[in-house]
Amino acid sequence: MAKKIELNEVKPVKPVELDELANEPLDPKHAVDHRVKHWKIGRIFWGLLFVLIGLLILASNSGLVSLNWFNLWRLWPLFIIMIGMSILTIQGWAGRLLAVVIVVLALGAVTYALIYNPHDIRQTSIYNISSQKLDLATNAEVNVQTGLGQLDINSTDQTAVVQAKLESNISKLTSDAILTGTTQVTNINTDVTDNWAAGNVDNRLNLNVTRALPIRLNLNIGASNINADLTLARLQSLSIKSSATKSDIKLGNIEDLTTVNLDSGASSFVIRVPSTSGVSVKLSGLTSNNLEGLVKNGDTYESSNYGLATKKIDIVGRLGLASFKLEQY
Repeated sequence: MAKKIELNEVKPVKPVELDELANEPLDPKHAVDHRVKHWKIGRIFWGLLFVLIGLLILASNSGLVSLNWFNLWRLWPLFIIMIGMSILTIQGWAGRLLAVVIVVLALGAVTYALIYNPHDIRQTSIYNISSQKLDLATNAEVNVQTGLGQLDINSTDQTAVVQAKLESNISKLTSDAILTGTTQVTNINTDVTDNWAAGNVDNRLNLNVTRALPIRLNLNIGASNINADLTLARLQSLSIKSSATKSDIKLGNIEDLTTVNLDSGASSFVIRVPSTSGVSVKLSGLTSNNLEGLVKNGDTYESSNYGLATKKIDIVGRLGLASFKLEQY
C-alpha cells in the first residue's frame, strides 16, 4: 500500500543563483570542451594568399623580383579546387596536416607562377627598314602603327622618306610605300609576334624622317612613350591617336602652317614650339593645362602674335584624363 505523503513533509527547494552556477567548478569528468575542433582551409588559404601577393608586390616595387601577372590565369583550376576545399571542414590532426600541405603547395604554385617567366630568355631582334623616295613624289605621308614601348622620332638630311629601326622581343617591323598622285604614302607597322602580356617587354622604335619633302605624320600607337624632335622637319601635320601616352614633342616652323591633332585617353603631353610662331590651342576633355604665354579667345587659347604671325601652329586635342603643357623656346 502506497505511503501517503503529507504536504508538510515536502522540503522547499533552495533557489540557485546564476552567479553561483558560473562560479561552481566543473567536474573534469563531465566538462565539455567547446573549442572549435575544425579548420576552414579556405579561410586560411585566401588570407595567406593576400598576404603573399602583398609581399610580392612590395618586393617587385623594390626591384627585387619581376612579377608576371599573365601566368596567373594558368592556375584557374587551382582556384576552383581551393573554392571547393573551402567548403569542407577539416578535423583531427591528420586533416590539419593535410590542410597545411595543400595550402603550402597552393601558395608555392602561385609564387612560382608570378616569379617564373620563360620569356626572360627571349632575344631582342633588330630590324631596319628604309623607304626610299619614289619618282614623282613631291610630298610625303608617313603612317606609323605600333604597340606599347618607346617611340623616338627625329629628322635628318636623307634621300629616304623615312628610315626605321626596331629593337624588340615581341614584334617585327614591316613597311610598304605607294604613290598617290604626287604624295608618297609610307606605312610603318610593328606586327606582334610574341605575347607582350607575359612581361619583360623590349619594344623600341626609332624613326628618322626626311627634311627634303613636306611631310604629314600620323601615329596610331598603344601605351607608349614618345620623344620627338621635329624642329627641322618640313612638318605640315602631326596626328597622334593613342590609348595612353607620355609624349614630349618639339616642333619647328619650317612650314607656314603646322596642324597638330591629339586624340588620346589618360595621357601626358609636353609640346614645345618656337616663340616666333603664332600658336593656337583648343582642348576638350578632363585636362590639366599649362599654356605658357597664351590668352583665351572664345574656346581657343592663342599667342599674342597669332594674328600677325607668318608661321603658325594650330593644336587641337580631344583628350581623356590628361595633362597638357605648352612651352615656348
